[in-house]
Amino acid sequence: MANKATYKFARMSLLRIFIVTLILGISSVSCSALRKTEAEQADLRMQKEQKEAAVEAEKLREAHYKRQPKETRKMMKRSKKMSNKLNKKRRLPD
Repeated sequence: MANKATYKFARMSLLRIFIVTLILGISSVSCSALRKTEAEQADLRMQKEQKEAAVEAEKLREAHYKRQPKETRKMMKRSKKMSNKLNKKRRLPD
């Protein structure tokens, strides 16, 4: 009887050690998988800088438009509409 109890205890101990080792192994892999590489971080920084530059350019364009006299703004608006209309005709079908 003692032999069976010892065998069962040893088996349970090995099972616990295996489960703990498995959990630790999985958790260490998942932590490194969540980190971004330097290339990904650089790409994200570049995208953020481009977005900020686009916002700044749009603000400058709007400020330039607002500084113009009323007649010039009308002309700019007509010109933009005509440009869009002509560019639609030039586009190749997808």
